Amino acid sequence: MISVIIPLMAIPPYDTQVSECIDKLERQTAVNEVIVSQQKPAKLINKNRLLNRGLKKAVGNIIWHCDADFLATDDTLLERMEQKLESGCEAVYPMFHSAVYDAPKIADGGLFTYKEHLERYGPLDETLLGIGYVTFPLLNWVMCNLKWYCGTEFMVELNTKPFVKRSKKGHLKTRHQLRSLFQKVKKELEEIKAWPRKS
Repeated sequence: MISVIIPLMAIPPYDTQVSECIDKLERQTAVNEVIVSQQKPAKLINKNRLLNRGLKKAVGNIIWHCDADFLATDDTLLERMEQKLESGCEAVYPMFHSAVYDAPKIADGGLFTYKEHLERYGPLDETLLGIGYVTFPLLNWVMCNLKWYCGTEFMVELNTKPFVKRSKKGHLKTRHQLRSLFQKVKKELEEIKAWPRKS
């Protein structure tokens, strides 16, 4: 069984897009449960805390971290990603078409893997705040320790509604802590063409 965890943050476009995201997931051919882990409006977002809460409630042996603005482009998406795991991969990072960059982009928070791997990694660091790169330590761990795969055949489409630009909302401590890791991971993803080109 696949447990889909959606970290829901009370900011546009996530707050309005989640119903369409869930509707697409409910049409999937693979058996799945959808867990929406929600945070009340706050100055800073704790995405890792939301994902940790969702994982505690999950009953499936496969977990997918699915942001609220990811739209499954066909009804077999989860089934095909599950088949990829069964073929020998231990983790799948689907790629989506980013309306922001108008190019394919890796879903850095969209890990699809066995629950046992996430339990082996341990809880996500809840001292990291924000949206952008808080899951990069987990992505780096996956790239170093698991047989992982990223490909465009697992297309997830970002919504076309404009993002709300929020200046000075970044968490400086988090940004500083992850800067070198971000650059390292970005370079590796650019080499496999999984990082978006500049618009």
